[in-house]
Amino acid sequence: MEGQIPPKSIKAAPLTREAFAPYGDVICSLPTPADTANQGTAKRFNHIGRHVRKTAQITNLRNKANPAQPNLCVFRCAPTPVLPFPMKLLERHKFSSQFFVPMTPNQDGARGYLVIVCLNDPVRDKPDYRTLKAFVASTTEGINYSAGCWHHPMIALERVTDFCVLVYERRELREAPDEDCEEEFLAEECIIEVDGFRGASEL
Repeated sequence: MEGQIPPKSIKAAPLTREAFAPYGDVICSLPTPADTANQGTAKRFNHIGRHVRKTAQITNLRNKANPAQPNLCVFRCAPTPVLPFPMKLLERHKFSSQFFVPMTPNQDGARGYLVIVCLNDPVRDKPDYRTLKAFVASTTEGINYSAGCWHHPMIALERVTDFCVLVYERRELREAPDEDCEEEFLAEECIIEVDGFRGASEL
């Protein structure tokens, strides 16, 4: 039973590259040396995340002549009305990484967003709730979920927030409903405590 039942509650921690590394990448400028770009007016930080499509793992699809395409899109996320946040489900993209970069500036009131992640249990091929974590990211940080990483759909905090998103999908060409996105519903809610923010209905 260990790892099969989610905890009753967890507390969200500040996002750091080190803490998030098992689940994916934090997209931000780095303190490491950077390349010079734009005739010396900019610094370029290379290879801060990996965007992948795991085609080698897709063995049960018939229509391989129509591979997944990168989908660059925008998500406009409404803020959660209540905090602490009642988590009811997780999802994963089995074959693709997925990155989110916030585009709503602080002057519009958007200070951060909530990221909930969980590794996969390879034996059950389900979330391993022993690895369930929650992070608060600022609107100057993007995140990149590794392919197959379980996560909650994006949760904006306090303000409507736009995100630039990149993911590989087959969408209309998919052969199974969960080919692009698989969902796992929790038997009981897990409460995510978030310090320093209020639900949108409380503002």
